[in-house]
Amino acid sequence: MSGKIDVLGVKIDNVTAQEAMEAAKEFLKTDTLSSVGTINGSVLLEAGQDEEYRHKIENLDLCVVTDRAVLDAAGITDAERRLEIEDNWFLISFLEYVAESGYSVTLLCGKKSDKPTFAGYISKHYPEMKLAGIFAAEDATQDDDSLVNLINGAGADVLVAAMRRPEQEEFLYANRQKLNAKLWLGIGDGIKGKNKSDGKSNFFEKLIEKTLFKRKVLKYQNEKGDK
Repeated sequence: MSGKIDVLGVKIDNVTAQEAMEAAKEFLKTDTLSSVGTINGSVLLEAGQDEEYRHKIENLDLCVVTDRAVLDAAGITDAERRLEIEDNWFLISFLEYVAESGYSVTLLCGKKSDKPTFAGYISKHYPEMKLAGIFAAEDATQDDDSLVNLINGAGADVLVAAMRRPEQEEFLYANRQKLNAKLWLGIGDGIKGKNKSDGKSNFFEKLIEKTLFKRKVLKYQNEKGDK
């Protein structure tokens, strides 16, 4: 791997999509849970302002950048790296590998209403995937233990989490020692419905996030340069 990069005071892995794939494959060979998280500008904005959340992000076993703005902030101009992000190469290739290799998968989302969208995405693009179960944070009847029991009962090798942040990482670190999967992949709540109103609101939300991120990075770099 290529070491670490510092963006807004958050240290994350500087890896190509291929390096990330090789690391993920190695994680799947072990019997202990390894954590992989996708990283975009909004994650770093939150982590840069919240020390506890920053600690959770920095202590993931592998961080995979999925936002060109993060590469820009880190001064990474490599064309291949930027193309990997545009094509979402890591996530697509990893899910293909998991499906083709026969690993079983459990899906975890935030709301019960997200289940059909999440399950539909997987069945459409990865019909051969062994889907052991799909759960939502709202399925917890009392506390996290009830949800952990549901997840472990499914007995999957890979747990793909698509939850709001920082709740996603909070759930991981509160329950990491109890989860029986080989690999946790946290992708955030990026899989949404494709209706027109959602598309419009998501576009403006992402535009605002990118603008805030760029301003924050510029301010951070200026302050760092003055020291």
